[in-house]
Formats: sequence, structure tokens, C-alpha cells
Amino acid sequence: MQFSSMEAAILKDSDAQWRGKIQTATGCDVEAFDDGAPSLDIPSSQLLRVLAVLKSQKDIQCRILTDIVVIDRPWQDNRFELNYLLTSPLCQQRVIVRTFIEEGDPIRSISSLYASAALHEAETREQFGILFTNAPENNPVLFARGRDSAPKESSSFENSPAS
Repeated sequence: MQFSSMEAAILKDSDAQWRGKIQTATGCDVEAFDDGAPSLDIPSSQLLRVLAVLKSQKDIQCRILTDIVVIDRPWQDNRFELNYLLTSPLCQQRVIVRTFIEEGDPIRSISSLYASAALHEAETREQFGILFTNAPENNPVLFARGRDSAPKESSSFENSPAS
């Protein structure tokens, strides 16, 4: 759906209005990220529910999962911080949903809500060892079959045709 610049300006809420809509819809506390984007910290058990609300709510419609960003903090009890970056094309706004999990704890897949999550989750599994329950069967994305880690840099050059 295309909007004229005037229609887009009308649709785009102020940051405070946008955060208010999200807080009302999800029932979660909403803070402003550095750039004003709303950020929600939620327990991992509530992730699927909150994302479903953000996607389906008529005046929010976060229909695009832009990325899943993982921050590894080995010195903390909840070692992994998972940031789900969502976009609402209708409202021309972003939302960051953040949850924390301990090493070895699985988290529920969101691929039933966002098809692109399957790729993001597969990358996260390969890079950090985070397991997603109810995830579709994934072939390795980053590493070759039969490998559980990336090849060493030197080995990739030793067998090259130029050597």
C-alpha cells in the first residue's frame, strides 16, 4: 500500500504516542531507546504473545521482523540478550523487543509469526548455540554440513587454486 507524503505524515505518530499505543496493546512497560524507538523488556515466556499483539494490533501492525540481534554477556546470569527488531510499514515506526535467557535454556521460535525468523534463528543457533523450540528443520546456514564451526582462515587459503 503506497501513501502520499501527506498521508504518511498523518499516519506517523509522535514517538510518545507510538510508545503509548504499544504499552496499551501489550500491557508491558515501554522505554525509549536512544533514537526514540520504543523498547520493551519482557520475559522470554511472553515473547510469542507480545510479538503476536504487535503484529496483529490494527493501529500498530509490526509486520516485518528486521533482525534478531544477540548480545553475549558471559559474566551475567542471563547470558544472552536477544533483541527482536520490528518494523511497522503502515506507521513508519520501529519497535525493539528485548528478552534475556541463560546459557542452555531454549527459547520458543517465532517463525510461526514471521517466516524470516527461521533464517535469523538458524544463524543465532549456529553462532551462539541458542536452541529454538518449535523451529522448522534448518540446514546449516553459516557452516558447511558436517562442520560445527567455521574453517580457520589459513585453511581456506592453503587449498585455493592460487596456492
